[in-house]
Amino acid sequence: MAYQHLGEMIVYWRKQRGLTQEDLADGIMSVTALSKIESGDSIPYWYNMKKILDRLGISHSSVAGFYMTNKGVKYKKATDELDGYLSRGNTEDAARIIKKLKADAAFTGDSFYNQHLIAAEAAIAIIKKGEPEKIIVLLQNAIAMVRRTFDENSIEEHLLTTVDFKILNMLATQYYDTGRVEESIAVLFGLKHNIEKRCIDKAVKGERYPQTIYHLTKLLSQTGRNKEAIEICDQGTAVCLETGNYRYLPLISMNKVTSLYKLGDKDAAWQLLRDVYYTLSMHKEFVDKEAVKKYAEDNFPGMVL
Repeated sequence: MAYQHLGEMIVYWRKQRGLTQEDLADGIMSVTALSKIESGDSIPYWYNMKKILDRLGISHSSVAGFYMTNKGVKYKKATDELDGYLSRGNTEDAARIIKKLKADAAFTGDSFYNQHLIAAEAAIAIIKKGEPEKIIVLLQNAIAMVRRTFDENSIEEHLLTTVDFKILNMLATQYYDTGRVEESIAVLFGLKHNIEKRCIDKAVKGERYPQTIYHLTKLLSQTGRNKEAIEICDQGTAVCLETGNYRYLPLISMNKVTSLYKLGDKDAAWQLLRDVYYTLSMHKEFVDKEAVKKYAEDNFPGMVL
């Protein structure tokens, strides 16, 4: 079994990204504490290790697991369960998990865990079609919870965690719903550039990039920027194939279909639409499959998928 000096790895990843200790430690721990970890004089608790790796854009699954305490395992299981319910739109069980975690003083005493809860509450509000302006405030509070300053005009320069990415993607959708279209698109472009600039780890890029590209190209198509949307769809498709993360691939392809159709290239749109339909059929994504079928019926009458 190969052994590596954890502190040296963190120093390497930090310097590779041009970061100071102050940049990396901000909101997580003191610079002194980080310095001791980097020098090998101490080992971080699992949840601090996870935050450091997350901020560096490194997948923590192969590293941080070795640092889990019993409490860490318990909290990870709870937050994974919460995220699973939200991904399936199950707000009732998600709310139950949130209530349980809010009653745990050790959990709520950590700003990053609290941010996770606020983000989950915002996700529930979005699923239930709550007031976008109130959701925006909730999301902005969640971002502010773990950092001293945050500038939406320079998202690409920030060190963002996975939860930060989820929050900013939700924020973009809520900006759009309140008519703040350019702000919405600017946030998504900021996320796109952030990933391209900072995500060296393949697994993290595969998790973050496709979701952002899906939302961005959908809005670009809706606002008439179809040539730009097609180009960015192709970039998203390439990352899906490169990283082996195919969840958003048919959805990004469907955005490309819409833009091709709007530009009058109906033959290319139809061929790609058929590919999307059968891809969704193989993966049993029945809800999206029916949406694709409805799009075909509305825009390609007489054609058979």
